[in-house]
Amino acid sequence: MGARLALPPDPPAAPGARELRALQTARDGLARDRIALMQREKHAALPLLRRLAARALRLVEAQIAEVEAAIAERIAADPTRARRQEILVSIPGVGPQLSALLVVAMPELGAASARQIAALAGVAPTTRQSGQWTGKAWISGGRADVRRGLYMPTLNAVRHNPDVRRFYDRLVAAGKPKKLALVADLRKLRVLATSSSPRTERGSPARHERSACITDTPAAPRSRSAGEGPCSL
Repeated sequence: MGARLALPPDPPAAPGARELRALQTARDGLARDRIALMQREKHAALPLLRRLAARALRLVEAQIAEVEAAIAERIAADPTRARRQEILVSIPGVGPQLSALLVVAMPELGAASARQIAALAGVAPTTRQSGQWTGKAWISGGRADVRRGLYMPTLNAVRHNPDVRRFYDRLVAAGKPKKLALVADLRKLRVLATSSSPRTERGSPARHERSACITDTPAAPRSRSAGEGPCSL
């Protein structure tokens, strides 16, 4: 079937990709354990139970730090991954943890299009339709860990990234629900992260606005109406 459709073969996984994914999965599991232990400590009925929860919480936090250090070491040892993370952390709202997650869980960054990345991350809107009836769109599927990892940084980006904030305010002013505007900003932050191609260059004062348009290959210019940003969604 692949030969008949002339589908291009998938590129082989980069060296160390499986080990990095295993470390990231372990880190996500430990983060969930940390949340559970924090709740257990908060609601413990006895001092003994609070001490035990606090002791277990310190152990889990030490394990998280150890796993994060192992991830950072492996990313730094690979020039391509290190370059991608360097560009990602230059985007307001993207910190070390989110950048590491995107480098590990989204190796397609810089190679796939913005639409493809949106589908892989599970933030592409899906429309419900049946005949003449059209329901509300929602997001689903994709890589749930990436979608979860993007949520809190998006809240931060709405506060500190002027490009994302303007987009959010414009949607709210147009009467869109705030949750819809937040999901749209989540997609916009993902578009900014798509610029993490190793060929992307830093140093321009406006790189955060233009970065949504940067890919490995030149794209045809698109027209836009007045008042919209360079890559408005």
